[in-house]
Amino acid sequence: MVIKDDGLATHVMNKTAAFIWEMCDGKSGIDEITESLCERFDVSFQEARTDVREIIEKLTQLGLIDQVEETTGS
Repeated sequence: MVIKDDGLATHVMNKTAAFIWEMCDGKSGIDEITESLCERFDVSFQEARTDVREIIEKLTQLGLIDQVEETTGS
């Protein structure tokens, strides 16, 4: 369960969503989260990638995370 910082909303997550939310630490990119999800739940990369993208989008819509563009070092 996640309680939004304004205390006005409570969100219950399944195991997959909770795992992804915990991985959204500002350091892990989508690929890293996807690979970790594959290892943790024994799912294909494609299935995990779809779940990660959908859940991150939902968490962003709910205001639980801020999504930033991934950058590559130059």
